[in-house]
Amino acid sequence: MKRQIREEREKERVWNDLKEYKPGLEDSLIIDESEDIRDKADILKKINSGEYLAIATLDSSTTDTRPFQEAINQLREAGFDIGKGDAQYGFKMPIPYKNDIRRKLIIFRRK
Repeated sequence: MKRQIREEREKERVWNDLKEYKPGLEDSLIIDESEDIRDKADILKKINSGEYLAIATLDSSTTDTRPFQEAINQLREAGFDIGKGDAQYGFKMPIPYKNDIRRKLIIFRRK
């Protein structure tokens, strides 16, 4: 019963219809190694509407999402229209499933 309710709620959410953006090798290295959000912002500009990209990760045992919030604020300062509602970009920080060891900050571009 709980699983069915969760599946119904997930169907309503915008990110279920999104496709993962596959960056090139150089962009992948920037995402994995760069601490500068401006570098990642340049890559986010490349994603099409209906696509998403995970730009940061945290250890799943960490419940503090302030590093993710700081990254979102830095994207706003860099000129990104990111947020809820009618913003061009959205984000999510899903709670990891049981076997996952990382929590991801996912940025997606709305249609």
